Amino acid sequence: MKKSDDERTKGGIRKMKNVRLPRKTVLLWTGSISVAALLLVIGVVWQQAVSDGAKSVPPITKTDIPFQSPGPAEPAFLSLQADASDQFDWWEEPHPSEEVQFLASDQAHAEAKSLAIVSTLEAGAGSSSELRQNVSVVPGETVSLALWAKAINASATAVHIPLDANVGGASLDIPGGTFDWMPLTVDYVVPPGQTRLNVSLTVDGPTEGTWIDSVFVTSPDGAEQRLQNAEFESSSADLTFENASLLFNESDANLILKTRRATEGWYHWSARLASSDEVLAEGNELISNYKSSVDLAELSPGAYEIDVRATLGQTIVERTISLAILEPLMEASPSKDSPFGVVAHVNVAGQGRLENLLGSLANAGTAHLRLDMPWNQIEGNEGVYTYSPGIESTMSKLGQLGITPLMVAAYTNPNYDNNLTPSSDSGLFAYARYANDLVTHFPDLGQELDVYNEYDHTFNSGECGKSPACYLDMLSATAETVKASNPNAVISAPGNSGMGFKFDWLEQFFALGGLQYADVISAHPYIQPEAPERLAGELDTLAQMIRSANSGVDKPIWLTEMGWASVPDWVSEEEQAEYLVRTMAIALGHGVSRVYWYSASNSTLAAGDRESNFGLFEATSSVLPNAYEPKPAAIAQAVMAREIEGRKFASADTLTDTAFSSKFSGGGSDVRVMWSSGGVQSVQVAASGPIEVTTMLGRTTMFQPVDGVVPLDLTGSPVYVSGAAITVALPN
Repeated sequence: MKKSDDERTKGGIRKMKNVRLPRKTVLLWTGSISVAALLLVIGVVWQQAVSDGAKSVPPITKTDIPFQSPGPAEPAFLSLQADASDQFDWWEEPHPSEEVQFLASDQAHAEAKSLAIVSTLEAGAGSSSELRQNVSVVPGETVSLALWAKAINASATAVHIPLDANVGGASLDIPGGTFDWMPLTVDYVVPPGQTRLNVSLTVDGPTEGTWIDSVFVTSPDGAEQRLQNAEFESSSADLTFENASLLFNESDANLILKTRRATEGWYHWSARLASSDEVLAEGNELISNYKSSVDLAELSPGAYEIDVRATLGQTIVERTISLAILEPLMEASPSKDSPFGVVAHVNVAGQGRLENLLGSLANAGTAHLRLDMPWNQIEGNEGVYTYSPGIESTMSKLGQLGITPLMVAAYTNPNYDNNLTPSSDSGLFAYARYANDLVTHFPDLGQELDVYNEYDHTFNSGECGKSPACYLDMLSATAETVKASNPNAVISAPGNSGMGFKFDWLEQFFALGGLQYADVISAHPYIQPEAPERLAGELDTLAQMIRSANSGVDKPIWLTEMGWASVPDWVSEEEQAEYLVRTMAIALGHGVSRVYWYSASNSTLAAGDRESNFGLFEATSSVLPNAYEPKPAAIAQAVMAREIEGRKFASADTLTDTAFSSKFSGGGSDVRVMWSSGGVQSVQVAASGPIEVTTMLGRTTMFQPVDGVVPLDLTGSPVYVSGAAITVALPN
């Protein structure tokens, strides 16, 4: 909810910690203001206001170190006493156990750290725990697994790494007893059909301490190292941020820090606007009993980077994270008519962290979540449908948050059609029954169903092929079965893959009668790395094709996947955020009612891999054991959701082929989304009073018209413009 003008200008400085920048500054402007320079303007005007005495805001004050050290600090070592395992980048602990801890240790064979395993599991009891990572392998090749290990009072069965699932197959066993660092190695011949090797540090017995370091998987010549974080240097032990989310609402921003390095210490923190080096607020805090917190509630809405430099004994730890401070949404639960959707994968990173991500998505304005429902896991035996605790918990959380799931009936089942995409009559009937059970099992969550995913692409392994006729066999059987039991179910189809729209395929699908089985027409029109403006004409073409094939009647259009990967030499994170806002404005102005961003988070920490970097949020990181770090795209969606909340697309101002202004109306007020796709474009905003300009990442400034006009320079970074009786035109 937007605050009143009086509320926005209240506040000042939080003494000895940080400053609260003025929320809204009224400018009397006689020249053109570049939207790209708004952040600089805010800072300059704030400083000028201070020097002119217009605001009672003192300059930034640095605090002193909160205590004097009594002399040289003593070393602080990581102990083997911990309530839970540390987290290690690239490594996964799928089933945490209270009896097993995987901990970072200073007792290293190489570099600075190693992995220490402590276990009280009873040998032979049948329970186990593991820390794992998988790597690519080639069938037929011989790979070597090598590591260094040491132990104290370890049982002979305590730790091993099975490489072959068969009993008695290849395994690297860590000896029992007590011994110092020693090298261990085993060779493994990759069998036919295997392309991933699971390196699982498996614990199924007691050990007071087993240390592992320098885990390498190499080809026979020793030239290739395939594991990431193989020496366990990157972990959560030294300093983490424990928050469940880094999208904060105003006055609730409290950053929680934790360390396992030392019970006491201190740190300096500073806050910068994203992509800026200027420190806006800073201070020092003590660490006590391994924990501390930083109150950021006085910071104004916007995207920030927080720098922390902690002194823990003789160890200095530095961290930088991104976060956002947001105005609260007007409604506690998202509207079913909201256009904001996201695609998420629910089988990674642990259930607790996943549910925290769902909470962050809800605060970012997400109203709809598209997720795979794995057929092979749900129907283990023919006709018997079982939903895992993870699926049940995820769906329950979505219900609590008011997010509507779009369930993808995916993909194959070993009970039918040789585990290929179903195409036989019996296979299609089985698929339809399973899809119907999805909708029936979760009756209170919207009953929205996506019939397969990208049937025309690589996900389809069926014998029938990838033609519209083959897909129609699946769609008609599924829709008829589902609608017979659940007449209010919403069927989404066909969900073709990009790039762009496959109009030839769609034309055949429509001609065959596909529209009668689909309540919603869905597509995945990726056009990356190209900018989104070309979508406008293609969406108009799609809408006309639907009307022509449907007796002049429209059908809802959903983009059930859309996105850009943020990788070097492709699309930057800032461009990804810009394209998200521009895509939403274009799509909503051309007949689309929902856009599902692909995807919720990056899937790995591999910065250069396109498929892994579509996310609104960064991949899981040991620095954030409970949360996901927001990328600019996540913050941009959160800001847009707030700016157009309760409004619908109304019209577009006529400017140029590369200058855009989309008006959203509702609740008695209008907001325009404005940008340029062709460099800087000057426009004039005519208004009867002050106008409010908000950047893509949520920084707001007010401008007072001169002779009824405020000039603006639009760039590729969209802004939101609102005020009284606004019209937009090009300069005379």
